[in-house]
Amino acid sequence: MTVVTIGKTGNGKSATGNKIAGARETAETFPTSDGAESETEVCLHGYGTYEGRPITVIDTPGILDTNVVKKMSSCGSWLPAYREDQKRILRELTNMYTMAPDGFDAILIVVQYGVRFTAEDAEALKLLTAFMGEKAEGHMILLLTRGDQAALNARKKGVSSVDDYVKQWISGMPEWVKDFIDRIGDRWVLFNNLLDAHENPVAYQGQRRRLIEVGRQGSYKRRNSIIKGSTN
Repeated sequence: MTVVTIGKTGNGKSATGNKIAGARETAETFPTSDGAESETEVCLHGYGTYEGRPITVIDTPGILDTNVVKKMSSCGSWLPAYREDQKRILRELTNMYTMAPDGFDAILIVVQYGVRFTAEDAEALKLLTAFMGEKAEGHMILLLTRGDQAALNARKKGVSSVDDYVKQWISGMPEWVKDFIDRIGDRWVLFNNLLDAHENPVAYQGQRRRLIEVGRQGSYKRRNSIIKGSTN
């Protein structure tokens, strides 16, 4: 199984990748940081297992960051001030495919629970879909980090099911967000990166199982046409 994590810096992509791969807290596959600066500068890949089956996880830089989107929105004109940054971003997107020659089983759009979605986020998703192709949406999963905060909020509101609480939160999202979730078949997963495999093994493996089961629903094969000439 091959999965790729995509999202903004600080939303928990690398921490999520570590949990999926089953990395120990003292031996992270992907470096993480508590700060606003990304620890991931280039695409990285790591390996793990689940029920005896291999898992490949690809962690990407913050290619959906607002500053990146602004630069890529100007890609058609190749502004001199952005040219090198544009080439770097396209190179990392291409590397993402190189690390998964057989395609992706799941494309995780990592978003922090509780954030506000902006017009820049809509543009970022539009650019990503244009690059990967509309068929990729059939294999995207909206992964919401900070599942611990969602569970706490649900308890405060007296909602017994955290999934029901998150559904209420999603119902208040901008229309383009709800349309996106509908297009990907309502495939979203709440994830708690604070869970420890030793302290709470049942919950830890439970969220891995849920994500992997959703991810196994299909595989997204590489589109060579979007790679060819992308960095020329």
